[in-house]
Amino acid sequence: MIWLLRHGDAGEGAGGDDASRRLPAKGERQARAAGLALARLEVARRDLADNLEPTDLAEKTALAGLQRNLEQSGLSDGGASPADTLRQLASRAGELTPTEAEQLASQLAERADDFAGVNNEVAESLSAAASALSDQASGRSGSASSASALRSAADAVAASETASAEAAASQAGAAAAAEAQQRLGQGQGQGQGVTYRRRLRRRPLLAAGGRSAGPGSGLRGRRAGRSWCRQPA
Repeated sequence: MIWLLRHGDAGEGAGGDDASRRLPAKGERQARAAGLALARLEVARRDLADNLEPTDLAEKTALAGLQRNLEQSGLSDGGASPADTLRQLASRAGELTPTEAEQLASQLAERADDFAGVNNEVAESLSAAASALSDQASGRSGSASSASALRSAADAVAASETASAEAAASQAGAAAAAEAQQRLGQGQGQGQGVTYRRRLRRRPLLAAGGRSAGPGSGLRGRRAGRSWCRQPA
């Protein structure tokens, strides 16, 4: 990961040399703020890397590509998810022309390659559906085989969608927990400072003899407090 960062406000350099430009007070504040921001970004990057599996991201990307490809084919009304779209296509398998069946077979074969090594069950089911559709287009089999293969592919894709959603929820929960923990730590530090200042304000002055000269201590206490305050250091 590469961060592109511009330096803070700087004065003019001697002879146009950028390295000789000095940072004024504002530039130094900006540089310190940028350093803190970069440190927080690095922590966020490590948290994301710890909670995000590369296969989860690849599977999510493959699902999005499958949905986009099915929608662009124009062979269905589009579903809320790739699995829904595949089920729609299964119900309409008998209406596909040979050209449409071959077109869909080619698209599913390409998308199967996206899932290879990421979710082999989905990859195999999409490949099987592509083969069945290709056989339908050539007349080697009927639409019933294509419909059955498309439904099986829809079931495998639905399981993939569920796993992807659960992984995303887990990642979001981990990120929220980390943020809450950070806020809790900041709140504790601020609370301790407030408590300390309150204790200082509430601490009564002690007169000679250790008697309180604070509010409610009576006239004797106030007089003692004044006499104690007048004592030389």
